[in-house]
Amino acid sequence: MNNVSLANPLQGTDSPREISNGKTSPLVTISWGMMHWTIQSKEEPEHGSWVYRYGDRKIESIRATHQPLTRISDYGHFTILPLTGDVSLLANSRSSSFRQKNRDVNLDHMNVILKRYSIKNEWAP
Repeated sequence: MNNVSLANPLQGTDSPREISNGKTSPLVTISWGMMHWTIQSKEEPEHGSWVYRYGDRKIESIRATHQPLTRISDYGHFTILPLTGDVSLLANSRSSSFRQKNRDVNLDHMNVILKRYSIKNEWAP
């Protein structure tokens, strides 16, 4: 077993504001990488600076970001999401629900099955 499989990128993604100002994001990246991939469930987070929280049940997109942690503003990010049917530019209207058991989150890759589109979305750095 390698040490990468022991890390949990979801750790700290559902901390209440009262106990955490760190606000972690589940990033897929390489060491010293300049760009990271993460799940985006909120384009405009109303719950602080999190773009993803563990309890969220919809995915709006996969976000390419330079942001190493949520206390730093995210400049120059972009989002992608594979889909079928009509295209919408509004993140909330193109979002897809998913099941926690159909999501695999690791430091070196992530994947999730998008229920709305019946697509397995997988990404790696």
